[in-house]
Amino acid sequence: MAGVDKNAAIVTAREINKMRSEIPLLLLVNNNADLPYFQAEGKKLSFIDRIFVWNGNSNVFLAMIKYIEDKKNVALDTQNGNVRIILLVEDSIQYYSRYLPVLYTTVMTQTQALVKEDAVDELHKILRMRARPKVLLVSTYEEAVHIISAYKKYILCIISDVKFEKNGVDDDDAGV
Repeated sequence: MAGVDKNAAIVTAREINKMRSEIPLLLLVNNNADLPYFQAEGKKLSFIDRIFVWNGNSNVFLAMIKYIEDKKNVALDTQNGNVRIILLVEDSIQYYSRYLPVLYTTVMTQTQALVKEDAVDELHKILRMRARPKVLLVSTYEEAVHIISAYKKYILCIISDVKFEKNGVDDDDAGV
């Protein structure tokens, strides 16, 4: 988590990445006012998988964990389990840091309700929870097109910003 010394989190993340590059790294910024600093660093922070901002909602931690989980498991879960995908196309750190906690909480709540109704035993409950829709977050037009083409038959819905990056430039009409 980035605090008073913004650079300390970056230095620590860079060291972790050098030692264990396979470990996903997320940065949680504790103040919206600090976002321009991290956004200005841009490509220098390529070793950080995603930046989130604290908005006072502790569900952001669940969203961060589920974001990594879904990103890592989507290929196998769609192929083997016919799991559906909710695609969120949003480039604003502030917005996706608010949307994802709500989206994941809603999906988890609905999945748990289904499990309660259907589940016969513990194994069945676990399998149903694993079969919940995966939520994938992308921030550019090209990333969205890639996900849609790779997982077309598994897309449950697309939630899209109207303006985001397309061909490296902010485009007012890039949204779906």
